[in-house]
Amino acid sequence: MLVTRFLVMTSLGAALAGCSSTALEQPSDGGADAASDTTPPDPCGTTCAGTMLGGRCLVTLATAIANDIAVTSQAVFWTTIQDGVRSVPICGGPVTTFAPDASNVGLAADAANVYFVSRQANPAGQLAKCAASGCAGGATILSSGPTPTSIAVDATSVYWTDATGNVLAMPVAGGAPRTIASGQPLPTSLLVFDGNVYWRDVGCTPDGGTCGSRLMTAPIGGGAPTAAPSCGPVSCSLPNVTAVAIDRENVYFATYDGSIVEQPITGGAATTLATSQQVPTAIAFDATSVYWTTEGRTVMRLTPK
Repeated sequence: MLVTRFLVMTSLGAALAGCSSTALEQPSDGGADAASDTTPPDPCGTTCAGTMLGGRCLVTLATAIANDIAVTSQAVFWTTIQDGVRSVPICGGPVTTFAPDASNVGLAADAANVYFVSRQANPAGQLAKCAASGCAGGATILSSGPTPTSIAVDATSVYWTDATGNVLAMPVAGGAPRTIASGQPLPTSLLVFDGNVYWRDVGCTPDGGTCGSRLMTAPIGGGAPTAAPSCGPVSCSLPNVTAVAIDRENVYFATYDGSIVEQPITGGAATTLATSQQVPTAIAFDATSVYWTTEGRTVMRLTPK
């Protein structure tokens, strides 16, 4: 999954961040190997249990082979190739298997539920959800359509791309899926922001005229998909982006060289939050922290974000 994630996410962050070409501001202490003189409390009400990094606390929550990542107020979730969706409490603790039959591709969460690709009824995978508190009773299948390839969620809807070229949505409570876009060549890497859906087309157009990675967007209410603004095959300010997450203020990037970076969504200087991470593969956030997974088999939390 590393190569796919690297190719499809490269210019997405640049488009959302306004394609700023400003230089990165480095952590004040120079990186993850340096120590800080201060120890602010983490969101669990204790002093830093990990490494101080530029006035932030970096904690390893789990040692695991992880792919996609999602966060609720109580736990961090990630997908694996062999063990489905696994989780660990926000404040650390035992790693448990949340949904053993889940695919390693596609994961999202809101305050109530975790959304993933379930194989409990179909080996190809179906869009499903479980209450964030636990999935012991089995998943609720939301759609029995083609295999989802990426998932996103907002306050009202869950969104997904599928293997046949569709971008779809449905209410988080369930209901009939609606098509936002169709005929897309291998859409994936879905993000929802400010009334629009963004995704990457990584295949060839039906006529074979255009192949490779294209950033596309459409209104969440539906409408013709269009090519989103982009700085080309590499992000203007952040080359080799492997994962992106976005909130109302910042875009958070993970890069192939092991950096975790934030940049205001209005553009401007980007700030490196962490370095020397072994190929981050997915990134997420909550109100206080940034979380990511790495090819070095770690699930990390950095507080404050």
